[in-house]
Amino acid sequence: MYELMEKDHEEEVYGLMRDVIISLPEDFVIRQLLIVNMAEVMDMLLTQYNVERERKLELKEKEELKKELKELKEENRILKEKLKELNS
Repeated sequence: MYELMEKDHEEEVYGLMRDVIISLPEDFVIRQLLIVNMAEVMDMLLTQYNVERERKLELKEKEELKKELKELKEENRILKEKLKELNS
C-alpha cells in the first residue's frame, strides 16, 4: 500500500511539474527545450525530489533512533540501580 501511495504522489508531482513547464511564457528561452526533453527533465526533477524526500526520512529515522537509544539507556540505568540494590 505504501508503494501505491508513493506512486500516486509521484504521479501528482510529475503532473504539477509538467503543468509548470507548459505554462512557462512563450518567450522564455529554454521553454521549448524543456518541453522537447520533458521526459528527461521529469526524471531528473523526480530524482531530485526523491533524494530530498529520502534525506528527510533518514533524518526523521535518525531522530527516532536517538530517542529510542536515550530511552534504552535510561532503562538500563534504572535496571542497574535495582540490581545494585538487590545485591546490597
